[in-house]
Amino acid sequence: DSKKSDNTQENNIKPPLFKAVVVNEKARIRRSPTSDVQKHEYGLPRNYRDIYTTLGQELDDFLTFMTKPSIKSQDPPIRMATANVYTRHAKLFLGWCFLQQHNSVFEKTTVSLFD
Repeated sequence: DSKKSDNTQENNIKPPLFKAVVVNEKARIRRSPTSDVQKHEYGLPRNYRDIYTTLGQELDDFLTFMTKPSIKSQDPPIRMATANVYTRHAKLFLGWCFLQQHNSVFEKTTVSLFD
């Protein structure tokens, strides 16, 4: 009986949730509430469509170009989940570029992918 109870206890042990697993210690520290967020966060602000109306429309057009069939596209459309990842990376990169160039808060301006 004791062996049976030991096996039951071993089977009840669950692995940690995926998001609870620390993959990158530096990223965990960067995202902690006590870190200096302004120093480490980058990307376009949540209201980037209000601040950069042209850029918002261009990112929407890019998403459509990736997910809808078009005679201009050389490759078949990609899945929406993949396109969302590509768009998120583009927003992170564009926000980082803006902060590197201006080293300030985001201000309302006409920014375009083609500037």
